[in-house]
Amino acid sequence: RPGRARWRVSSHLNRMTPPTIDPATLHLLLATATPPLVVAVTTAAEHRRARIPGSRVLGDVQAFVRQVPHDRAIVVSARGPDDLTAVWACRLLAENGYQDVRVLQGGRLTWEAAGYPVDRGP
Repeated sequence: RPGRARWRVSSHLNRMTPPTIDPATLHLLLATATPPLVVAVTTAAEHRRARIPGSRVLGDVQAFVRQVPHDRAIVVSARGPDDLTAVWACRLLAENGYQDVRVLQGGRLTWEAAGYPVDRGP
């Protein structure tokens, strides 16, 4: 039943509280010699419209796992603060062996509202 499956997914997500990072700290880390990789959990079209500079779309998880070293720090960014896809993506990446995975507090909208740069267009 669709309602039951949705309950299981949301119940599962609510049990996990991934580590978070605020936009100011992420902005500082992006300027370091070993910046985290910002992974957007949005559609490719939305990512083209507005994105944190240097970010990439999560897309196919298996391709991501083959391409991105497991010792790389990752910050997962959803569109906004109420989007649970970032929590889901953190769980998925942790299950695939990534150790340093955090959620951007408030997502890209909070990043942008704080005045940090956003790339737009192709």
